[in-house]
Amino acid sequence: MTVLKTIPDALCVVVTTPQEISLADVRKAINFLQYAQANVLGVVENMSGLYCPHCGGEISLFKKGGGRELAEKYGLTFLGAVPLDPATVVAADRGVPVVMLEEDSRAKQGFLELADNIAAASENSLEAVASTHA
Repeated sequence: MTVLKTIPDALCVVVTTPQEISLADVRKAINFLQYAQANVLGVVENMSGLYCPHCGGEISLFKKGGGRELAEKYGLTFLGAVPLDPATVVAADRGVPVVMLEEDSRAKQGFLELADNIAAASENSLEAVASTHA
């Protein structure tokens, strides 16, 4: 609470995984952030499915969609989902972020979309904050 009061224009991004145990913890975090009147940009779902590197089929290893449902329940923006992807291991072994790999991957697509959505939400939020301080 002290940190949120120290940085009144802080922008928060809530990250969850799709399984219920994570969603339960994140619900508590969102309730706290709303109580503290924090500016929550939205919700991100990490580990959102796994795509088979051989056939491309999707495996819902930890379920899927919990982050989107959570965002809808709390009236927050769903910022995006990042799946489990073998490309993240390749990137880590090379010492580079997955978005810097030349090869395309679902994780790379997810992170790039997420970055665009966070940038847009941040811009909108900062404009709203500026208009209330004007």
